[in-house]
Amino acid sequence: IKDDTRTKEGGWFKFRSLQLKKELDARGKLKGICGYLNAKSAVSALPDTHSEATKLREMHDERVRAIANQEEQRPAQGVEATLVTSAGFGAAPMTTIKEIIDKTKEDSGGKFRCRVQLHNFEPINVEQFVRFSKVERKHVCLFKIQVKDGSGELMATVAYEDFEEFVGITQEEMRTDEGKNKCKEILNKSLKKGATADLCLKTYENGQGKSLYRVFATKLLPAPKALPDSSARGRAAKKRKR
Repeated sequence: IKDDTRTKEGGWFKFRSLQLKKELDARGKLKGICGYLNAKSAVSALPDTHSEATKLREMHDERVRAIANQEEQRPAQGVEATLVTSAGFGAAPMTTIKEIIDKTKEDSGGKFRCRVQLHNFEPINVEQFVRFSKVERKHVCLFKIQVKDGSGELMATVAYEDFEEFVGITQEEMRTDEGKNKCKEILNKSLKKGATADLCLKTYENGQGKSLYRVFATKLLPAPKALPDSSARGRAAKKRKR
């Protein structure tokens, strides 16, 4: 196709009457089927705004996101894939971070569920989780988590009652040394860099037009839960164990 004068690189085209040939690998197994242009082939150029071109572009982008997300969530070699949280908002389908960000641009108030990789939380010092809220007129707890998947990343806040559900420690307990030490132990054990987590996120604006993300209906599991291994290697390993 690249040597055919009827096409140009980067354009969208509709082909008719392609000559199809089987492509075999060195062992004679079918690799795929390729289409070749010939003198009888009809070639029609499509504008970028054509509905079919737009649909193909969306399908391509969706496939790229899916592959990137799969690669991002794949555990390192020799590391078992585990889940460190439980997300209770089952009514919402799993959504990528990019989709969350894109939908938030259209509507600032949404609720989502996503599977992500945990990277950092801040402030690192748990003593700084506790602060006095002039609005609430009491001491409250909050911190932020950096989360990523193959499509993007964002910072999500864990605060107030959602903090209590997430960590399993009340805000009142966090005012004691025992509570802070317990919180530190839990987070250091569970929120390891690269850990996989299911999160429920709700979005809102801060009054200055900036979209913010807050964790809700999510709690850390007492022990990481093994994720099902759908790969051929995983299935083969299970058969060997049997």
